[in-house]
Amino acid sequence: KHWYQPRVAITAGVFYSEKRSFPDTPEEVEVEDWVGGIALTDGWVYGGLYNGIITRVPGNPTRESRTSSGISTLQVHEKPIKCVSVIKGEGDVIITGSLDQNLAMVRSEADKMEQVFVLKGHTETVNCSGVSPSQHQLASGSWDTFLKIWTTSLNEPCDEEEKKKRRKKSSSEPLLRTPL
Repeated sequence: KHWYQPRVAITAGVFYSEKRSFPDTPEEVEVEDWVGGIALTDGWVYGGLYNGIITRVPGNPTRESRTSSGISTLQVHEKPIKCVSVIKGEGDVIITGSLDQNLAMVRSEADKMEQVFVLKGHTETVNCSGVSPSQHQLASGSWDTFLKIWTTSLNEPCDEEEKKKRRKKSSSEPLLRTPL
């Protein structure tokens, strides 16, 4: 007897993938403590650290700029920094939020960073911050369940008491600012 065996057609899919190498290892810079938040501009990388320090590193680091001369630091909080936002301009303004329930506004210029304002108004950790597209307002969010709106102007404090202090003060201490 001849057994009839039907012919079966088998179709197989073939996937082609081009062999590519992994990208180069990115540049890296070691900082003093854990990083709680970062913000970038075209020229700088700002890192908010758990020791309350903001670190500024050149945005396109070279071996020379990764030395201590290319990195700037400034103590702005007593507790860990949890968020970092930036207002881009000729001199950047950096906003940091912290476990100390405050935000800090820092002016970043080519050769230095300087704290300009302490923003007080939250009663718990400040977890997040963001800048409006117009860059005239800042919003912050906290574990206290409040969103607060602040002005980003460096020239005018929000309240009358701080205006009086600014006239009397000639020190470099940052002024206090409250929400709008």
